[in-house]
Amino acid sequence: MKKYLQHKDQSFLISLSDFNDLSLQKKVWNALEDCFHSFLPAEDKNIGMSFLFTDHIETFLNQSYTLLSKNVHVSDKQIYFKGNDLGFIVNRDNPCYIIINIKDNENIFSSLRIFNKAFKNNIELQISVFYYRIFLFFSQLWNLENRSSYIHAAAIEIEKEAVVISADSGVGKSSLLFRISQQKEVDFIADDLAIVSCDSEVFYQGRALSVKPYHLEFYHFLKDKLQLSMNFMQRIQWSIMSDKRLTHRIKPSILFSRSTQRSNIKRVVHLCNHNSNEFKIQSISAKDFCNIIIPILMKEQFLAHNNWNMITSFPDLGLSTSEDMYRKSREVFEEAFKECRLLLVYVPYRSDPNLLYEFLKREGCLD
Repeated sequence: MKKYLQHKDQSFLISLSDFNDLSLQKKVWNALEDCFHSFLPAEDKNIGMSFLFTDHIETFLNQSYTLLSKNVHVSDKQIYFKGNDLGFIVNRDNPCYIIINIKDNENIFSSLRIFNKAFKNNIELQISVFYYRIFLFFSQLWNLENRSSYIHAAAIEIEKEAVVISADSGVGKSSLLFRISQQKEVDFIADDLAIVSCDSEVFYQGRALSVKPYHLEFYHFLKDKLQLSMNFMQRIQWSIMSDKRLTHRIKPSILFSRSTQRSNIKRVVHLCNHNSNEFKIQSISAKDFCNIIIPILMKEQFLAHNNWNMITSFPDLGLSTSEDMYRKSREVFEEAFKECRLLLVYVPYRSDPNLLYEFLKREGCLD
């Protein structure tokens, strides 16, 4: 079981060829299919990253290891991180070659997805941990070695040029993107995390969009879209549970008629909340924008970097530290956005995202 998917201008490999428990292997494959279903298939096999899954990671520890802490084991060629959620092995010569251990921790209760806000069982939750704490982290390592970086932003293309919409979590970036999806002339590029390069390009990132119950209060058309993508039991969950944290991920192709793999950045719009009742807009320098966006990126990847800091706190491992990574991210951003128009938009707290959309249209931010 192998899958080759696109990341920026290279591919990455997901392999499940080494499982003892074939039933677990199938469950993991289905969970990965669901997690990565909106990523593009790779056009070639020029692999930049490899993620190999197994249920017996101990058999890969075939060298003499030194125990540096309860979590970190090191040999001349490998680093084994034994986390509470997932264990993984990193190749010291190639940190983008990772082996991930999956545990069969499913039980009758955990298999009932209806009790989980994201409608996931334990195996699927392990894959979510993999995505957020391993895939995004090591793909960011790859990004930085290839003159690019993640940015906590959505991205769209209008008339062959990209608009990047950045924001902290909860400000309304995804809500705005749902409204923008109704513009037929707009192509999807990314939501949540976009990839930007030093050459002022932004690249497709296939993570599905996250819908929550409060989005339906503003956009009734989403109800019909959810009917197409939700299975019967999750529809039951949403109808009987009054939990605003409920989450359903919807494919970009269900909302947008077209997607774009790469585009030149024309404009960056950064959204931030304030306590006024009015929307406000002003220009911002690349330096000031970096001072805003770097802490947001750090916060979003905090748990992954916490694990990495346990590893890189030991000397002589020859690995990039979190500090190195954020310094390189800043260098990418300063280069990527130096010729772009950067706008800071103040958004009234918990305001109607339709009003934000109308304001940005009037100001010419979405054309």
